[in-house]
Amino acid sequence: MTTHVVQLKGRDQIASDTMAYHFQKPSGFLFKAGQTVDLVLPGPPSADAAGLRHTFSLVSAPFEDVLTIATRMRASTFKNALADLPVGSAAGLEGPFGSLTLHSSRARPAVFITGGIGITPFISILRQAAFDRLPQRFNLVYSNHRPEDAAFLAELQELERRNENFHLIATMTRQDGSGSRWP
Repeated sequence: MTTHVVQLKGRDQIASDTMAYHFQKPSGFLFKAGQTVDLVLPGPPSADAAGLRHTFSLVSAPFEDVLTIATRMRASTFKNALADLPVGSAAGLEGPFGSLTLHSSRARPAVFITGGIGITPFISILRQAAFDRLPQRFNLVYSNHRPEDAAFLAELQELERRNENFHLIATMTRQDGSGSRWP
């Protein structure tokens, strides 16, 4: 497997305790919307090598010029190292892997059911479908505790407004402690 060297271009907070990391897309790097990559962070020679490798679904769609991953930030060796990685730093990227991709029958609707940060492969698929102007019907059931925990919620709502073939059903299961109102 080829390891590409990629540069961290930036990061954004996209929900409560959730970050998106944007990496340079290697020349000629091809993938299908919904696929994953392994991200390998630099570390000292004595570091636990397994602790500096993690598999992520790509948030970005194939047409985009960056590779974006998103993650809930927890106290782990990998996520601490990722949080501390300075913009401009190099990391290793292997892949793409996986077959969680859109089926090829455009006459058959696509139904996605997910919660929390599990939204990432579906964002990639929905971005690519919107870019390609697919006539296919898309239905997404997306559950979170609170609106502020829902990564990419605003983008999904905008996709639904712009695409009559996309229907979003967003649910919130724990409104207590939320600073946002949810209907």
